Amino acid sequence: MKTLSIFILAMFVCISASAQQALWGGQDIKSPEILPDNKVTFRVQAPQAVKVEITGDFLPTQKQETPFGTFDVAGNADLVKNAQGVWEFTTPAPLAPELYSSRSSLTE
Repeated sequence: MKTLSIFILAMFVCISASAQQALWGGQDIKSPEILPDNKVTFRVQAPQAVKVEITGDFLPTQKQETPFGTFDVAGNADLVKNAQGVWEFTTPAPLAPELYSSRSSLTE
């Protein structure tokens, strides 16, 4: 019985892995890319997105109103879409190593 359970689990793992491969198939995108001058280029492939932003403490802070007062929050920057549907943003100044993320807005 244990062998059958392991076989079924392995089968589901293989099926889900092949589904992800088909889902994410496409051009290789290097992101983040650390340039020789320590500036960083972030890329996201999102050809259907209408806007892609990046946020982080490496950007100038912004004031945000909340019910508890005004606070400084990490800044946002817009990525620019190229002809292949890849959105890019290069930091204006060199960055120290860190973890980064992005978000996108899709239309229907």
